Amino acid sequence: MLFSFVPYVDWAAHLGGLLAGYFTGMICFSSWIKSIPFLLLWSIVGIVMTVVAYSYAIDYLLNEVEPMNDLEDVCEYFKQYFDEYECNCQLNNEE
Repeated sequence: MLFSFVPYVDWAAHLGGLLAGYFTGMICFSSWIKSIPFLLLWSIVGIVMTVVAYSYAIDYLLNEVEPMNDLEDVCEYFKQYFDEYECNCQLNNEE
């Protein structure tokens, strides 16, 4: 959660990762339950919650999220904070 305080890192991404890990863990560790009814219950709950969480996240990402204007040119963003930054992420069109 400390990385949530870094600029342009959203706390919601860390919270989403925590929940996705929890729901996936429900699926993985439900096999350790000895009682068959509870094993099935927690397996099904884990699968349903995982599908719902990932479906919601993908839908939200595709339909609601707009990129920040500051990030249109990532090289310029890093150059303003790091003096000797050399951008290697764009193709060189001079050739």
